[in-house]
Amino acid sequence: MIAWLLYAVLLWGRLMRGWRSQRAVRWTISGFVILMLGFFGSKLVIDLIYGG
Repeated sequence: MIAWLLYAVLLWGRLMRGWRSQRAVRWTISGFVILMLGFFGSKLVIDLIYGG
């Protein structure tokens, strides 16, 4: 949910405030990192619960 919120803020900033370059890159990378952590975190939890 947090990653989707970050991407929504990025879209809003792009459309309403004209964000480009460094600011947009930071928001995009932040959203990607949060999605990646969520994916690998859920895989880890599922492996721990189901044992492989």
